[in-house]
Amino acid sequence: MPSRSLLALALVLLASGLAAQTSPFEPFAAPRAADHERGIEAGTRRADGAPGELYWTNSAHYRIEATLDPAAARLDGRAVLTYRNRSPRPVNQLRIHLRQNLHRAGARRTRTVEVTPGFELDAITMDGEEVPARGRYGYRVGGTVMTIGLQAPIPAGGERQLEIRWHFTVPRAGHAPRMGHENNRVFYLGYWYPQFAVFDDLEGWTADPYYGNGEFYMDYADYDVSLTVPEGWLVRATGDHVNPEETLTEEARARLARAMTSREVVSIVDEEDLAAGRATRSGTEGRLTWKFRAEGVRDFAISASDRYLWDATHAIVPDRDGPGKDGLCLIDAVYETNAAPWKRAAEYARHTIEYMSARVHPYPWPHMTACEGIIGGGMEYPMMTLCGTPRSDRGLQSLIGHELIHMWFPMLVGSNEKRYAWMDEGTTSYYSSLVAADFWQREDPARAAIRGYARSMAGRPNERASMGHADHFEGSSFGAASYSKPAAVLHQLRGMLGDETFDRAMRTYAGEWAWKHPRPHDLWNTFSRVAGRDLGWYFRCFHQETWTVDQAVALKAEEGSVRVTVANRGSAVMPTVLELERKDGATERIVIPVAHWLGGSREWSLAASPDVVRARIDPEGLVLDVTPDDDEAALDS
Repeated sequence: MPSRSLLALALVLLASGLAAQTSPFEPFAAPRAADHERGIEAGTRRADGAPGELYWTNSAHYRIEATLDPAAARLDGRAVLTYRNRSPRPVNQLRIHLRQNLHRAGARRTRTVEVTPGFELDAITMDGEEVPARGRYGYRVGGTVMTIGLQAPIPAGGERQLEIRWHFTVPRAGHAPRMGHENNRVFYLGYWYPQFAVFDDLEGWTADPYYGNGEFYMDYADYDVSLTVPEGWLVRATGDHVNPEETLTEEARARLARAMTSREVVSIVDEEDLAAGRATRSGTEGRLTWKFRAEGVRDFAISASDRYLWDATHAIVPDRDGPGKDGLCLIDAVYETNAAPWKRAAEYARHTIEYMSARVHPYPWPHMTACEGIIGGGMEYPMMTLCGTPRSDRGLQSLIGHELIHMWFPMLVGSNEKRYAWMDEGTTSYYSSLVAADFWQREDPARAAIRGYARSMAGRPNERASMGHADHFEGSSFGAASYSKPAAVLHQLRGMLGDETFDRAMRTYAGEWAWKHPRPHDLWNTFSRVAGRDLGWYFRCFHQETWTVDQAVALKAEEGSVRVTVANRGSAVMPTVLELERKDGATERIVIPVAHWLGGSREWSLAASPDVVRARIDPEGLVLDVTPDDDEAALDS
């Protein structure tokens, strides 16, 4: 679009203008975070947004054996958890999330849920010795977080292993956020096992309790998981299915092989298979154990049902195995027979994986599964998404696209969803609109996203800054601050920087922070580095504040000229693209650099040619102006 190159020019002008206006610029810069500054001093972060040479993340290995009793809606599990301390300092305690405790009677929460006993801990041992439920070196449970004191700290480079046996009642669909069961026939297991909290370079242990609304912050780990279910129950999960010959029929395995060579969507288990009892192999005493392995993922989810149809195809992932070396990714879709729109689900998933791999970063994992059922919206887990069934094909494509884009944000780029929900939800919402436009061959969605926010949400009494903690928003303010506004802010930024610079910045950010934990300043500083100029004013205006853009243009005939006046009435600032139209229909454009507004000016004026009859600002509609009606002015005839 023409305005993108013009706004890019505006930033070039900004760079030169700021040299003489350093002081007026300062109030608009993104305020520094003390913990981020400590990271820079420690060498784990860099001031330009990249990870520091001394950056580290801790990791873990989970070996889990679980049994699901669908009739009783009960899961019994045994996990051997190994915590690996890759930090430069000793770890004196372990913190473990027990998120099913959200369902306990009296638990603090932000939504209504089914009351269950939560995680019922049957035994905890460390290094072969029982961990007591009290004492300095015992375990204590506070809400959804368990803390275990360590007699001997885990040294830098060391590890510690513990075993936990537990069980819990799986809550019903609609009575649990992000997981549950539907009539004891469809199960989706999320936050179903004890999981280590994050110990990071800026805060040490970061174990915010789970209240229901805010999502998660997780470290990367390897998983070996076995789930035993009745025969006839299909199981899909995060990770590779490592024992298909023990669980799948020979015909199903042949169809899967065909799905990896054909661009057509292949039916792996169809209605005839379900009716004939051929969904799986026969098991021992009526049960089958499904085994999965995943490496370098931040969570592990499972879906299981005796009602699932299963479709598959594959995506081509450019450069996944090195420059010029494409990789293949198995695409699965499982859904019930009455979910008609899901017949195209594998196609939607394939398109999303291929689009995002080409645009942002190669999808790194071996498969992607879209699961239908139990919740109205959607929820993401590594290599797995859970989606309801909208009424239309476009609604389902949009929902699946959004949830799959979360494989990049935050599954690959592991931001803290509870503290900074906009970093994953806003970025995902931005790319969701681009993926949908590309799939359906619609026009660029930038203008619609920008106008939608500016006209319906900007400046409203309940608007909140995007930087708020997910648990602290009320009502619709969370959706605006975390989804729609930051998506519109990214569309506006792309318009300002131009497609090439914006895409290069996002690819740089995703590549440098893959399998790491970026904070907002890392994202902002990366964009400034790639753009070659300080964008702190931009992120201050649109992420840290609720300031609004309100620019207006006016024309007035004067002797021998036409006076063009542009006013900046809002608290936020943006470069201004001004288009002048003459009597003969010819037009010219002028860019007012953002440095003019950053310097404190509220008005810009020009004595234009006397044949100017009309003026427009933001002619492409790519600025979050809350009063677009005064963006155009004409001389009275």
